[in-house]
Amino acid sequence: MDVEKIIKTTTEELEKLVSTETVVGKPQVIEGTTLIPVNKISFGFGAGGGTGTGKEKEGSGEGGGCGAGAGVEPVAFIAVDKNGVKVYQLKHKGTVSTAMDIIAEKCPEIINKGMDVITKIKEKKEEEKKK
Repeated sequence: MDVEKIIKTTTEELEKLVSTETVVGKPQVIEGTTLIPVNKISFGFGAGGGTGTGKEKEGSGEGGGCGAGAGVEPVAFIAVDKNGVKVYQLKHKGTVSTAMDIIAEKCPEIINKGMDVITKIKEKKEEEKKK
C-alpha cells in the first residue's frame, strides 16, 4: 500500500470519530429530563514515506507509515426539563488549563446567563401583552 492510500484510509477513519455526534452526544431522557453529553475531542496524526535506491544486489525499496491517536473526554452535559435549559460542567482535577479549557469552562455560565436573559425578555413581553 502506498503512502497516499495509508494517509487517506487513516484520515477517513479519523473523520468517522470526529463528528458532531461525538462532540454533542446522543440525548438520554431520565425521569422527564433530557441529558445531552458534551465531549472534548483531541487527536494527533503523522505520516511519512520514501523511496530509496541501493546496490543492485540489495535492490531498491519503498516504505511508508502512518499513525494516529485520539481521545474523547466528557466535559459537560446539558439538562433540558420543563423549567428550562441548564449546562453543567464536569470538573477535572489536576489538569493544566489551556485557553480553550478556560473558554470551555466559562461556556456553561455564559449559556445559563443568556437563557436567564431570554426568559426575562419573554416574561416582560407577556406582561406587556396583558396590559
